[in-house]
Amino acid sequence: MNISSPIKSQKLRLWLSFVAGVLANMLLGPSDIFYVYANEVQVIFNINKKQVEMFASIQTVGNGIGFVLCTFTDSLNPMCFLVVGFVFTLIGPTVLWVATLDQHMQNSYFIMFGFLCNGLSDSIQIIISQKIVAKNFSSSYRGIIMAIMGESISIGMLLFSVVYYIIPLKNHRFQQLMIFLFFFSVFVYIFCFLFLREVHLETDYTNILPDDTHDPILMSEEVHPTDVILKKTFLQIIKDPNYQLLAWLSTLAFATGSVLKNNLTVLSQVSGLSSFDSKM
Repeated sequence: MNISSPIKSQKLRLWLSFVAGVLANMLLGPSDIFYVYANEVQVIFNINKKQVEMFASIQTVGNGIGFVLCTFTDSLNPMCFLVVGFVFTLIGPTVLWVATLDQHMQNSYFIMFGFLCNGLSDSIQIIISQKIVAKNFSSSYRGIIMAIMGESISIGMLLFSVVYYIIPLKNHRFQQLMIFLFFFSVFVYIFCFLFLREVHLETDYTNILPDDTHDPILMSEEVHPTDVILKKTFLQIIKDPNYQLLAWLSTLAFATGSVLKNNLTVLSQVSGLSSFDSKM
């Protein structure tokens, strides 16, 4: 029986799922370049620097809420969370775009809601996409695959930075960026709904492969402890010192990175680099 065609089809689905994950990670770009349009946000909404930093913090709070929600992905269908992320992804840019249309917008809560939705969608996108893609690849390839997934966030930052700066100043760059984000998000999520799936290359064809379960050579091989997946309860995970070490180090790294990226404009002014702003 020729199984090459079904296997090729499965491999195609595997790589399409990977591409979908890369695109989903690229959607984090606009949030991670907040410092790029921070000054324009201050001018558009006629607010002070502290309020701008508050919007950035609200966006980070949205990230945290999204991370908490995604802890239930083991008990619920990940695609349900993807739908939730899609809704928030559309709400965020739409709210911020509407806010820019009112030159006398004084409702800061409305603007905060837009940035909160952006933060929520970001964390849902990255967790769901990386979880599905990670399951599709064996441990020997998973490291490089996840590295590429992480690098795709930087590619998204570059993409949206370029889009922002090629927009003429007279056309309100931030407003046009939100429009671009809206339509780009629609394209990415349609692609994800079609191709972001768990793909099992081996289990689909085990029924037509020779039965090796009684092979004395295979039976004599010992199973390495790292190959055994242990199921732990949430309470057991919390009490695990390895988890605590990893969680606090990750939290510290994330918090430090968020402070730096959200205040990069301020840091550049303190460092005497603000003269480059007028050239951008």
